[in-house]
Amino acid sequence: MAIAVLLGLALMILQQFVRGVWSAAAAVIAVLLVLAGSWTAYSGARLLLDPVYPMVAVLLIYLTVSLVIYLRAERERQFVRDAFSSYVSPNLVQHFIDHPSDLEIGGERRECTFVLTDLAGFTSLCEKSDPAELVSVLNGYLDEMTRIAFAHQGTLDRIIGDAVAIMFSAPVVQPDHAELAVGCALAMDRFSQEYSRTMRAEGVPLGHTRIGVNSGPVIIGNVGGDQHSDYGALGDPINTASRLENLNKHLGTRICVSGTTVVQCPRFIGRPVGNVVLMGKTQPIQGFEPLTPEDHESAATAAYMEAFHLLDTDGAAAREAFTAAVARFPDDPLAAFHLKRLEAGEVGSTIVMTEK
Repeated sequence: MAIAVLLGLALMILQQFVRGVWSAAAAVIAVLLVLAGSWTAYSGARLLLDPVYPMVAVLLIYLTVSLVIYLRAERERQFVRDAFSSYVSPNLVQHFIDHPSDLEIGGERRECTFVLTDLAGFTSLCEKSDPAELVSVLNGYLDEMTRIAFAHQGTLDRIIGDAVAIMFSAPVVQPDHAELAVGCALAMDRFSQEYSRTMRAEGVPLGHTRIGVNSGPVIIGNVGGDQHSDYGALGDPINTASRLENLNKHLGTRICVSGTTVVQCPRFIGRPVGNVVLMGKTQPIQGFEPLTPEDHESAATAAYMEAFHLLDTDGAAAREAFTAAVARFPDDPLAAFHLKRLEAGEVGSTIVMTEK
């Protein structure tokens, strides 16, 4: 009994300070020591000391303490997961728990899609609103925007004020990242419109949300140093997504999706904006406005498409068609945008932006 107690206590203490494989090795060594001691006592001094009881005691103590340690570790893992999920994307937390080696500084090149959002007029709203009320409104907005992103398997890259940046196909590769991103953008747009109407009814002049979506090769990884590191993406496609978000302000649209994203979405429904040369760029990119099936089949979309197809072939006819479209559908800002371009002497479907 004394041997069983002493070995059991030693094993319990050892299991608190060493990894599982070493504590298992210690348990095996303890069992072998009991067998060796029993055999030595019998062969050398003709003392019959039964080794079964100490062996069983050691094994039971090892299994019990191991179970306690495992349950405690799982509880701690769950605590870390819940705590950090409040600050970063839950799928990112789970990825690092499952692949801790990815926490090392480094990166890899990968094709990803980015969704960037911004609230129109939020800066001026901050200057006029009560801080406590504004924070409550913003928290409700951001909470649902991030929930939508997570529901579409997106990863929260960052939140800056009212702006939200979501990335797809990182940290886990998603073959359908472009489609997931467009679906996320449409869901965010539906929510933001409803939330804005609700807030306006309560006396808070909350603006609409502008959204930019773009795909492209970036460097994904953990970037930083010993004092601070951050998992994210580096590359021009992120900047382009931001420019597309801001482009909505000039177009009058709420969502603008690049052609590099649309080409990866076989079921994409929308209308072309044109070939856009963003400020600071030299090469144009195709821009599209995603639409619901109902809007896509509407007479306003049909009139817009008829006029748009004339832009590169017959400027005069295009101007006439856009004039008619705006007269019939004055609530179509994109048609009004192109008509204004044509009236200013611009031609074709290429739009050169001279400001952000």
